[in-house]
Amino acid sequence: MDVNPIITVYPVTPSLIEWLAHTFVPIDEAAFHYWRDRLPLLKMCRDAENGHIAMRPARAQVRKYNEQNKTSLTYEEIVGLEDYQLYEAGEWAFFVSDKEDQIKILTGDWDNPHDAFINANPDISWGILYLPTQEYALVYRSPHKAYREESELEADISICEGMCRGSLYAYTLPPEIEGSIRQDIC
Repeated sequence: MDVNPIITVYPVTPSLIEWLAHTFVPIDEAAFHYWRDRLPLLKMCRDAENGHIAMRPARAQVRKYNEQNKTSLTYEEIVGLEDYQLYEAGEWAFFVSDKEDQIKILTGDWDNPHDAFINANPDISWGILYLPTQEYALVYRSPHKAYREESELEADISICEGMCRGSLYAYTLPPEIEGSIRQDIC
C-alpha cells in the first residue's frame, strides 16, 4: 500500500501504562534534551563503538568535553545513554523498542521532539508518545495498521481515534491492548 499511515490517539489507562512500561524503552523529555545538547559527543562515541573511528580520539574528546564543561561524563555513560536527569511528573515520554531505537531518535536531524518522532528513521518499528498531562498516548509508529476515524483532537497534523474504526489508514496498537483499554474504560 502506498499510503503512509497516520498517527492515532488512545486514552491512557492502567493497562496501557503497564504494557508500555513492561514492553518498551522510554525517552523522557529531560533525557531527550540532555542528549540532544551533547549530540556531537554522542555521535562520536557511537562511531567509535561501531568501528568507524578509533576509540582513543573518542575518549580524548570526552575528556576534553569534561574539562571544558566541568562535567564528569564517562565514555561508557555516553555509549549506554545513561542519564541521571530526574523524571518530573507531567513530562512526556516517548517509548521505542530498544536502546538502538533510542539512539536513532536522538541522533536524527531534528531538535524539536515532535519532528524527531514523526520523521524518525524508517527502521524504528514502535514509537508511542505518552502525554500524562493530556491523559492520552499518540502512536507514531507501529507494525500494526488499520483503518480508523479522524480525531477531533486539535493538532497541526492528521490524527485518528485509535478506538474507532473509520476510513483513514493509521498506526494502531495491537488488538489485545485495544481490548485491555476497552475493559479499563468500561
